[in-house]
Amino acid sequence: MRLSKRILSATSMLLAAVLVGVFVAPASAQAASVSATFAVTTFEFPPIASIRGTLPLDLPVGDCRARGGSTTTLAYNRTTGIATVNWTQLALTTSTIFGDVWHLTVRFRNPVRSVTVSVTLPDGDEMEDENRLYLWDKDSAPFQLSAATFATISQPGSTVEWLSSC
Repeated sequence: MRLSKRILSATSMLLAAVLVGVFVAPASAQAASVSATFAVTTFEFPPIASIRGTLPLDLPVGDCRARGGSTTTLAYNRTTGIATVNWTQLALTTSTIFGDVWHLTVRFRNPVRSVTVSVTLPDGDEMEDENRLYLWDKDSAPFQLSAATFATISQPGSTVEWLSSC
């Protein structure tokens, strides 16, 4: 009888631990990843020179969607050699449990497609509501960039690649 009670008690505690793990542990969402490459345009407001990549069409990444027209802009100060990357995006999620977050690394490539500048940007805003449009504007930390490197990625035929996950 004692052995049966011990087995029953141990079995009950194990079952309780499993149930707590099943019902209390947060579900881990699987992030989808996508790469998209598109042309850049350049413009100047001395001493600032900029390279902008504009997403030409909507970009689906799992349940998330970046709307066409979202941009990344590398702004380079020709006097100081300091650069920053700005990311402005309009996005939505079609399905979420705990809120989806967009993650983005941008790679600026020269005309022969070599990566010359790669920047991971701060995460997008948490998208908690399904099918609601979210707009964010994020800036990278400032970084040093040589005039020669800027010149290679501002040539005709240069591109920007978005490495996105959400």
